Amino acid sequence: MMEKVKLYLCDSAEDALVAYTIKKWTEASQIPLGRTIIQKICYFLKSVGVPFNFTYELYNYGPFSFELYDKMDELIADEVIIDECLKDKKKKNRAINWQKMATI
Repeated sequence: MMEKVKLYLCDSAEDALVAYTIKKWTEASQIPLGRTIIQKICYFLKSVGVPFNFTYELYNYGPFSFELYDKMDELIADEVIIDECLKDKKKKNRAINWQKMATI
């Protein structure tokens, strides 16, 4: 019997880069990944040549991109990534995790 799998699609290469960055962090680190950390990781990746087209500005906790913030909301809505804080309102720490992706 074939196992049912859900396929997650990204709309652009930039979506895939953000999702991949989150995936690699969650695989390599025990530190919960929140939106602020994602902002900083993507900022530093852009500074070393990763082709993110997000515009950053100085904000409360350092470089911030409203475009990246909106992109994360889109990826959550498309179920590519999950926001643990949205799933469990009792959690105090925000954690964004990679939604397991089906391979073809």
